[in-house]
Amino acid sequence: MSCLLSMFVDLYINFLENSRTQENKLKIPSQYKLTNSTSNWDLAVDCVRYLVFNGGLYQARGLITNLSNDLRENFHLEAYDSLLVMVNFVLFPLPFPLKCYEDCCLTSTILVEIVDEMSVDLELLNDVFSPLLKYDKFVRDLLQISNEVYGSGARNIKDDLRTYICRSDYFIHIDNLTKNKTQENEFCKTCLYDKCLCEFSRKNDTKGIVSIIKLFSDGHVAYKLVEINLGACSLSNYSRKLYKVHDKLLRTYLIDLHDLDDKQAKRLLLEKEKLHLYNNPDTCFTYPIYESHRMYLDRYNPIFGKNRVCGVLIPDINFFNFYDTYFISNDMFDKYGVHVKTATQPVLIEWMKSKTFLLVSDWEYNTDGTVKLLKYADYTSKLHPGRLVIIMGSQPDLNRLNKLECFEVSTVYSRDYYDSSEMVTDDSVFLRKFLEFSDAVKIPNTLAQLVNTKRAQMYFTKPENIERLVSSYNKRVKGIKRNNGMMDLVKQTTILQVDPSLESSSNIVKDAIQNPSEYILKPNREIGKGILFNVEISERLRAGLNNKEELCQYVLMKKIKPPSQPALFVKNLKNGSFEVKGHNSLTELGVYHYAIYDGDECIANEQNGYLARTKPEFATGGGLGSGHGFVGTLLLY
Repeated sequence: MSCLLSMFVDLYINFLENSRTQENKLKIPSQYKLTNSTSNWDLAVDCVRYLVFNGGLYQARGLITNLSNDLRENFHLEAYDSLLVMVNFVLFPLPFPLKCYEDCCLTSTILVEIVDEMSVDLELLNDVFSPLLKYDKFVRDLLQISNEVYGSGARNIKDDLRTYICRSDYFIHIDNLTKNKTQENEFCKTCLYDKCLCEFSRKNDTKGIVSIIKLFSDGHVAYKLVEINLGACSLSNYSRKLYKVHDKLLRTYLIDLHDLDDKQAKRLLLEKEKLHLYNNPDTCFTYPIYESHRMYLDRYNPIFGKNRVCGVLIPDINFFNFYDTYFISNDMFDKYGVHVKTATQPVLIEWMKSKTFLLVSDWEYNTDGTVKLLKYADYTSKLHPGRLVIIMGSQPDLNRLNKLECFEVSTVYSRDYYDSSEMVTDDSVFLRKFLEFSDAVKIPNTLAQLVNTKRAQMYFTKPENIERLVSSYNKRVKGIKRNNGMMDLVKQTTILQVDPSLESSSNIVKDAIQNPSEYILKPNREIGKGILFNVEISERLRAGLNNKEELCQYVLMKKIKPPSQPALFVKNLKNGSFEVKGHNSLTELGVYHYAIYDGDECIANEQNGYLARTKPEFATGGGLGSGHGFVGTLLLY
């Protein structure tokens, strides 16, 4: 056990009343009563203040402002439209096996290659989703757009610039893990898991990937993929901010406030930097967006000059997670000098209707330097490939456009459109198609959005499909070739997922009806919407037996069984107040990564940063906005 980790556990124990150590075990009463002391209160308040004053805020969902056009015309404007509240977080970082973290990072870079291979195969996507079209408007619209844009030959996806910004989420899984309710919880004193995982530490890693795979499988321990997110890869900004909070906590309370000589302090500081790795996943957004912008400029000669080319960021409607998206606009300008316009879906639709957001395919330059648009598509016309153009004036003369009043769009990064609730109206569907026809780099494009769905991920995580897709990718794309050992790394992340409408799934469906606590039933939606647990699974599957075809809307998945750790949860209340509560917790590791393609060449495929999202063991949901999920950081032992 490292010296710093031992000191950290002692600090942790000071917060938990009646907790005790016995040999290598930490024992905590199940009610998690906290120790009231001035030093503990000061530590908690210091962490909250440090997080808040470093921007650890998000917007509550309820609107508090909704300005009319009359007010806007009087220069009465809004920068944000709801209350700002503190993001919920875990007070202390939690230990996590380094080797598991490293393998999840490597696995994620292989997963995005599988995603790319599936994304460029429109015939495969049509086949995978054909049973669902009758029931799922969202998939039907995305597939129709994809066929119209790429299936018609209007655009060639294999030749296009393609960028993926991803977050792959994992849980550590232990086969046949059972939980018994007792008056006292027992954890390993070193790794703090209720099922000791010290054998998977960096200290025991000496033989590389193959031995680690064997070690995990022999011990019936593995890390399992929950999902890969290609659209709503949120919370990176909060992960960076909380890293700073926890880093300050570790340095202050384990090093600075102790009477250490310089040599001891330096040794502990180096140990801290090794255990608590620097975490800045924001780079996983700004760099690939900038690189996409640069590649766009290399491929296309801008209509209005290279200084009049910008990116577009589409946040969720009403700017929920505003703090977690707007940093992209700031960082793109601060780091790279690239302008990014932030506009919600309704704003872009309004621009389309007013003919200030156009799809331009032909133009010429007037003698006075203005630009005349010869061929363009707008809200009322048939769409065709072209440049996305934003015109800043309200009533532009399309025969004499001033270059300084126009922007060409190089990249469109969308945090919207990831769920069926975001693409309901005809206008929103048309806007999605409008963007897809453009030369701009779409992050994600409609094909990737389809691969992002639960049904597609059920398909590509089957071991036989992993092999086929990786093999096909290696033949098509220039760059890294994956060996069988690395494919085994991906295969071990898979967990049983089936289409409950199929006859081949009937035995699994019967088992799920009889043992619903062993499964979850996921609709083809995002951010945890509509997931069924326990008795709800039995009821829904029984109801579907009379018309099994409609069950194709779901994916029946074996439940992942993670080990638990003790955690202290800091929850925002109101008016600057907060509470701290202790619970057994489960931590999901989200690995941020990106890949950039120029046709059949992979320009970059990198991992950068992580999200540790922790929830109480009893919680079914895990979303931050729903109040179940809490942002954390890791001590990689």
